[in-house]
Amino acid sequence: ARKDLYETDGDLFIVDQMITTETGDPIVYPFGMKPTLHKYRLGRLEAFHQSRRIAVCSGGDAFGDWVPDSWIEMLFQECARYPIHHYLFLTQNPARYQTVAVPKGVDFWFGVTITKASEVNRLSYLPKEQPSYAVISPLMGKVTLRDYEGLDWIIIGAERMSWRPYTTKKEWVDEIVMAADRAGIPVFMESSLGKVVGDGLR
Repeated sequence: ARKDLYETDGDLFIVDQMITTETGDPIVYPFGMKPTLHKYRLGRLEAFHQSRRIAVCSGGDAFGDWVPDSWIEMLFQECARYPIHHYLFLTQNPARYQTVAVPKGVDFWFGVTITKASEVNRLSYLPKEQPSYAVISPLMGKVTLRDYEGLDWIIIGAERMSWRPYTTKKEWVDEIVMAADRAGIPVFMESSLGKVVGDGLR
């Protein structure tokens, strides 16, 4: 990539202008999986005049330990410029939620990914003053959720990669759904559960 299009600090990259191939096609991951801030994308929400639900940093983790605080602050500030939207964040590292200042007056939803019982403690890091949700996907084993306080959604999904040895079982799904129903929490199921729960998919 042309060095005048980006800045770098070790393994961190800030891209000021879209990097493309020789034929003009965008290169989505110009530096592989290294943390990259596509700064030129800031301001694109200006084009959306109606309220939208926006999954922020979908496909990445904006709250990983490798992400600078300044990047998260920039992300929050950009969202705060367009408060008509609903912003969904999702991370495997929810402890980071408690280290950054959240702008007031913006509809932020904070989510956490759980795949097995040993990760249930991640729920305790979800901000109590903001809407929150848990994405239990891929469900790799029996997960017993006891602390539902503050959760607004639960999303369940099965293993999608045929080359991995995990098999989601219907009884694991049923246990989560029944507990969520008792707590009055809506449950959404990903299409990957179709073969697991059959006609019970909702």
